[in-house]
Amino acid sequence: MANETNDEETMNPNENNNIKPSTHIGTNLQPEQLNMYVTQLEETGYYTSQNDILIRIRHQSQELQMLHQIRVALLSNTDLNYLFQAAVGALAGCFDSPLVALYLLENNQLHLKAYKGYDKLVQTIAPDYGICGQVAQSGKPLLIEDVSQATEYIANVPGVCSQLGVPLIHQGNEIIGVLLVETTQKNSLKEREMRLCRTAADYVVLAVETSRSQTSEQRRAEQLLVLNRIGRELVSLLDVSEIISRITGSVRRKLNYYSVNVGLINEEKMVFSIGSSEKDVAEDTQVSLPLDEDTLTTYAARNGELVLVHDVSQDKRYHRLPEMPRTQSEIVLPLRDANRIIGVLDVQSDRVFAFDDDEVILLKTLADQTSIAIANAIRFQDIHLQKEELGRTNRALAEANRLKNEFLANISHELRTPLNSIMGYVEMIQSDFYGEVPKTFSDPLERVERNSRRLLNLINDVLDLSKLEAGRENLQIEKFALAELLHFTCDTTREQAIAQGLAFSCEIDPNLPRIVENDSRRLRQIITNLLANALKFTQKGEVSMKTVPTTTKSGQPGYKIMVKDTGIGIAKEDYDHIFESFRQVDGSTTRMFGGAGMGLTICLKLISMMQGNIEVESEVGKGSTFTVTLPSIVP
Repeated sequence: MANETNDEETMNPNENNNIKPSTHIGTNLQPEQLNMYVTQLEETGYYTSQNDILIRIRHQSQELQMLHQIRVALLSNTDLNYLFQAAVGALAGCFDSPLVALYLLENNQLHLKAYKGYDKLVQTIAPDYGICGQVAQSGKPLLIEDVSQATEYIANVPGVCSQLGVPLIHQGNEIIGVLLVETTQKNSLKEREMRLCRTAADYVVLAVETSRSQTSEQRRAEQLLVLNRIGRELVSLLDVSEIISRITGSVRRKLNYYSVNVGLINEEKMVFSIGSSEKDVAEDTQVSLPLDEDTLTTYAARNGELVLVHDVSQDKRYHRLPEMPRTQSEIVLPLRDANRIIGVLDVQSDRVFAFDDDEVILLKTLADQTSIAIANAIRFQDIHLQKEELGRTNRALAEANRLKNEFLANISHELRTPLNSIMGYVEMIQSDFYGEVPKTFSDPLERVERNSRRLLNLINDVLDLSKLEAGRENLQIEKFALAELLHFTCDTTREQAIAQGLAFSCEIDPNLPRIVENDSRRLRQIITNLLANALKFTQKGEVSMKTVPTTTKSGQPGYKIMVKDTGIGIAKEDYDHIFESFRQVDGSTTRMFGGAGMGLTICLKLISMMQGNIEVESEVGKGSTFTVTLPSIVP
């Protein structure tokens, strides 16, 4: 190997050079000694093929050392500023008289993040300025070996002879910055230096991606916690304006968005509640927008589709509002209630490409929470309005019912007075007070008297019902003999049954309480109405009344009064209706049975006042049984 090396040696023309390369060099030298030795060879201009190998080894050693330094910095620290400075310093160690700078693209401007070798350097560069601007726009590396021969060179630093710019390219071909290397030696930047810079640029991109990923994960975890709290808060709110205020205010600030707006559809327009980080925008600011206008928000509302625009300057549908002057990107999400679009959630950012896939998923969740909360609040408000309307209607009905009862009471009084006079005169005529009455007048006078009493009973029932419904009727509690009252009532009814050709029976259990405390007049009215009702609806067969001791539902001693007939019966679906005022099972104008339909209503109200209850069992065509249960002592 030594002979081959000596044959290939060629002397440099510089005869003053006293340095002779060793044919075995590189086997025992340390990296520092190797670097020094190769530097001496380069300075003297003495080259052999073996020397070329040594120089390449030194270059590889520098590259490895640079990559090692960047890798160590990347693994030992997550601070981007530290990583940027470490990368710039490591890269500078691979060049002679280096000037190295690192710029990141933020808000459409190149911002200086780290540099080495410069005394002073511009902090911000426009994306169309100098070599950095060209590299940022094209996304391709650019090498200028001799700036004196380049018309596009812009002199920023005196003495610069060569320039090299390499783009920092993120996944998806997104340009995030530029790595700039400048030297004061002519033609000192070649393809090797470009390769070094591209390798360093890859490490810087990796550091940015790692930092962004960690920051994104941390922010996503924080956002999920915030969303969880927001969801619980929104569910508890039942006022639409309060929900919207929370979304455009505190929620926007917690999620750190430039602007969050909620638009609700109202007829042919959409009313927006604006939430912006601009200091001169109040949180209760509202903007109205016609639905037929061609904007991003109206498009999402009309079509029910998510709209995402990474750069609003590239979409003619974007409608800039003075409340959000710095908007760069926008996402609009429809708010749904079942299959109906009720509005939109509009989120705007002051950065382009601000909404990645994770951000979209997050905002979809927020839109779903907002939709549910607003829909529930709208339903609650509708129910509240319906309740208020129902309350007004009920009050109006109560007032109408009161006026009706007053009218019935007044008209009943006014009718009863002349009717009593008529009945009095008929009685006087029948008693020959005005002289002897011809026999031919007897039957008409009896009819007048009978119908007058029937009409008087009807008027009394109307008056009783009006008083009961108005709450102006009170029980007159007294002690009386129950069996005696039952016998008297049955005797009166028996005569009517016999006159109709019906059988009648009255069974009174001897174990009944002898003395009870109740309103005897009202109890007799209840029994009389039930018996009269049974007689009216029974054309053949029998009517019976049976009374037995019992215990009430509250556990008090009491008694049951059961009135049974073999009349027309009642269908089960009509059980509840028969106790309604002026209601009969057969309500047609051709019905066979007369009556105004007040008897059972009066019975039900009186029994309720007496702390009792009434039940009915019936079968159509076979008859009915009404059972009244009352306590022995009415409190």
